[in-house]
Amino acid sequence: MAFYEVSVSAASVMQMRVLQMSLGTMTPGEATRMVMEKPSAFMRGAEKSAWALAENKGWAAATTEGLSPIKKAVESNAKRLSGTPAKSRSGARRR
Repeated sequence: MAFYEVSVSAASVMQMRVLQMSLGTMTPGEATRMVMEKPSAFMRGAEKSAWALAENKGWAAATTEGLSPIKKAVESNAKRLSGTPAKSRSGARRR
């Protein structure tokens, strides 16, 4: 299920960023983020997978834990780029 969620969010992020680039509205900060976030998320995921395997949690747990930083980054991007208000820890929307 996590792979499905990541793929849907990633497609949405790519669509919004391509639109920004084609319209010339992408900020330099967003362009930098677009490039720099990927290696960081993948390395954190690799580390989490390695720890799960070292702790003998199994392949399923290693895959799930390895995907979690990527999923978090993609979902955060989708919310930010779409203008969806972030939720606070209590679940209420910020104003």
